[in-house]
Amino acid sequence: MSIEFDFSEVGHLAANLDRVPGRAAPNVRKAVEVTARKVKDDARDNTKGMKQLRGIPPAIDYDMRAERDSIGADIGFRRDVAQGALGNFIEYGSKYFPARGPLAHALHENEEDFVRGLGIAIADAIEDAL
Repeated sequence: MSIEFDFSEVGHLAANLDRVPGRAAPNVRKAVEVTARKVKDDARDNTKGMKQLRGIPPAIDYDMRAERDSIGADIGFRRDVAQGALGNFIEYGSKYFPARGPLAHALHENEEDFVRGLGIAIADAIEDAL
């Protein structure tokens, strides 16, 4: 059994589930989605209070995705929401605006909980299989 965690990209939360029992998928999906929601909420909290950019917090959202051997969530700024297109400037900064990194901070704050949640999901699946 192998599980890989990917924290390399801001706003990308994923677990590679190669050779993990199929019955674990629903619990793993739940763990990924709960963490994605927490990251989204923390990132929104990290961006509140910017007078000129009040549209940024509501622009932060996540999308779940599932493939044959992985379940993930992409967390970021929705460009179709007011001021969402400015999210990259908030996250990475620009020549005139310092980076704030609300997504990176929120992802980092939730890494431990994500790993713990996946461990519980896998343990539950193994227990159910016995």
